[in-house]
Amino acid sequence: MNWSKFEQIVCEWFAREGYWAHRIARDERGAQPFDVIAIKGIEVIAVDCKVCSRPHFPLSRVEDNQRMAMKIMSARTQAEIYFLCYFKGKVYVIPFDYVEAAFRQGRASLRLSDFNVLFEYEGGEDA
Repeated sequence: MNWSKFEQIVCEWFAREGYWAHRIARDERGAQPFDVIAIKGIEVIAVDCKVCSRPHFPLSRVEDNQRMAMKIMSARTQAEIYFLCYFKGKVYVIPFDYVEAAFRQGRASLRLSDFNVLFEYEGGEDA
């Protein structure tokens, strides 16, 4: 699974759940704080999609600009902010608050099995 395909799958999942979902285009450097924004009614969800090759999410994959943008959005809005991690057919939901707490604790990674599975995708290729 590559990141582009995963982002597409996430948008399609949100759409099936009744959300308007949009992939955010990367700039010339490939950087943006979120990959997908999903909206239903007054609910706003911002997610960053990560494809993991192991059953953990290395915090080194969170870019400084991304973390800062997520902190600002969390402080100033009611949006829900998550990392969605794909590993072996499952999509795990990691709330940004957990990621931020792990940074404060000096952790290097989070075990995916510690988080809820949002949905399973058995569409073929794997990380």
